[in-house]
Amino acid sequence: MFAIGAALFAQTPGFNYDESKVGAYTLPDPLRFANGTPVRNADDWRTKRRAEILRLFESEVYGKTPTRKIKLRSEVLEQSASALGGAATRRQVRLWFGEAANAPFVDLLIYLPNNAPRPVPVFLGLNFAGNHTVNADPAIRVTKSWMRETANNHVASEKDRGLSAGRWEVEKVIARGYGTVTAYYGDIDPDFDDGFQNGVHPLFYSDGKTKPAADEWGTIGAWAWGLSRAMDYIETDRDIDAKRVALHGHSRIGKAALWAGAQDERFAIVISNNSGEGGAALARRDFGETTARINTSFPHWFAGNFKKYNGKPQEIPVDQHMLMALIAPRPLYVNSAVEDQWADPRGEFLGALGADPVYRLLGTEGLPAKARPGIEQPSMGRIGYHIRNGKHDVTIYDWTQWMNFADRVWKRGLAGNWNLDAGKGKVYWIGLADDLKSGSFFGATGGRLAEMKDLAVSGGSLKFRVERIFETTPPRRTEAFVEARLEAERLIGSTRVGERTIKWEGGRAPVLNEHDNGSWKRGKTVRVLDSLPAAEDWQLDKGVLRNRSDKAKTRFTTEHYRNFELHVEYKLPKGGNSGIGLRDHYEVQLEDDFGKPVSSHGNGAVYSRIAPRVNASKPAGQWQSIDIRLIGRDVTITLNGVKTIDRATIGGIAGMAATVHEDRAGPIGLQGDHGPVEFRNVTITPLTSSSSLP
Repeated sequence: MFAIGAALFAQTPGFNYDESKVGAYTLPDPLRFANGTPVRNADDWRTKRRAEILRLFESEVYGKTPTRKIKLRSEVLEQSASALGGAATRRQVRLWFGEAANAPFVDLLIYLPNNAPRPVPVFLGLNFAGNHTVNADPAIRVTKSWMRETANNHVASEKDRGLSAGRWEVEKVIARGYGTVTAYYGDIDPDFDDGFQNGVHPLFYSDGKTKPAADEWGTIGAWAWGLSRAMDYIETDRDIDAKRVALHGHSRIGKAALWAGAQDERFAIVISNNSGEGGAALARRDFGETTARINTSFPHWFAGNFKKYNGKPQEIPVDQHMLMALIAPRPLYVNSAVEDQWADPRGEFLGALGADPVYRLLGTEGLPAKARPGIEQPSMGRIGYHIRNGKHDVTIYDWTQWMNFADRVWKRGLAGNWNLDAGKGKVYWIGLADDLKSGSFFGATGGRLAEMKDLAVSGGSLKFRVERIFETTPPRRTEAFVEARLEAERLIGSTRVGERTIKWEGGRAPVLNEHDNGSWKRGKTVRVLDSLPAAEDWQLDKGVLRNRSDKAKTRFTTEHYRNFELHVEYKLPKGGNSGIGLRDHYEVQLEDDFGKPVSSHGNGAVYSRIAPRVNASKPAGQWQSIDIRLIGRDVTITLNGVKTIDRATIGGIAGMAATVHEDRAGPIGLQGDHGPVEFRNVTITPLTSSSSLP
């Protein structure tokens, strides 16, 4: 398949690769109407000039896309929630273009990360050699469509499985919390010139018509149309966030991605990789591949009208900077390769730069770089650009920058919840809002969740401080200073309290897909105190467990539990304080607070996370009962017969947390180091469901 790369994209003799030989040229101004009057404001652009430019690309370059709607049918051919070693859910969907039994179709291959909240942002792009080539996953169906480059008479084969995996990096995309959606471009329109008798073109022929008119779509237009149909399906899939779809394409498919993104404003990000002539590169430069060469080698790609500009690119009424301007103000990313001179890397950069004035008119940053950045030194604003070492290809460097760009656009880089391991059983937690303007921190300030103060975020780094005022006489204040940086989806940082510095690192808090939805079944109830191992600082007497000292170590069950109902009876003296640890992740506070206002640190609260709706505590010295139902992060608490928390979601680890692995089972802990406490009648009932995690 990829012999085409070495043959076609080397420096083909007879073409200009010398920058000094690029002649003078004048680019059409995207901010000036065809009659010469200037575009004065964003409304002028949106309501008039954008449509004017779009019509010119339709009639003179790519051809008009049919407006008649085709009814789509979809069928899930296969799916598995344990793909890629359990990291992803794989779905293979057939999308028919029409209701006829023999309607053309495209097969979508979808991978979604299991450890990411739904709906998931995705990267969408067409592939060159069949879905089975993007990954070695043996469950991917081998395409039956015509293959452009194959040694097997244009038929795909099993031996090609995973052939282009390095261009897709599916596992790394999944690990970053993104999904991947792809389809074979030949399913939409086979990439050869047969007079438009195959693919989707005939769906739109009226009686007696056998090919598109001179101002109607070619194959690039068909591929772009197919990408929009994939978007139609995405909008029906509840697991995919249709508002966060990054459309990408390499080479000829990069041209199609730009054209699709220009026409269809549903694509949130548009990415062009090495798209060259007819893509991101300026045609007027006549550097590398030219208009005449591309129309001769691939006469089926563009509208018939485009051929009249062979050898006369200066006469084209538009140029590619205007194509990219049509994507504004949505984020656009363009990238080049040093050795890919056929695609004119400088022309690709200048094309992106030429779109900058439109982006700025619409109130965005545009492209920060005004001169082409150094090799592998990306420039990222609302428009992003990089040039890397290497040839005409898609590499892990490209994917890394695309994901960094998407993180930046969707503010995913640092936003969200992070579980952090500080070693020796100490666990911290950071939660950052999507706008990166506020957040919370748990750790090193007395075990309570604290609001970030003086938060500063720059790129992949952040700084903030937290403080806690202890209710002592006189009041005592503790302050901690936190710094962190993001490295390959690991948050690495430190917390300084006084002269002490604690280093830590961790990853995103796992997504727990278990919810208290009524489908859970009760297992066998276990009496917890009967099975607790003996401990010197605790005494079990006639069914009552008492701590022997105020510094008694927490008693943990030897069994680990995932989802359960826990019943505990306890007694506290006046001013008493204790807690119940849940899975080494959360704590339910036990405290003498009879008659006091409710708080997230009061009796029956999920410590530092969820306050009871009412105070149902009994006076000190009386036996109290608490029932805790925990499924995933959904918790219900009944205190002394009063439901005080009803199926609330715990925001993250806190209190007695000792592990970052929230998706695992853990022990039940009974705290004894905060003063005298007694426990009795402690029982636990495991809950099971077909949707439970292992």
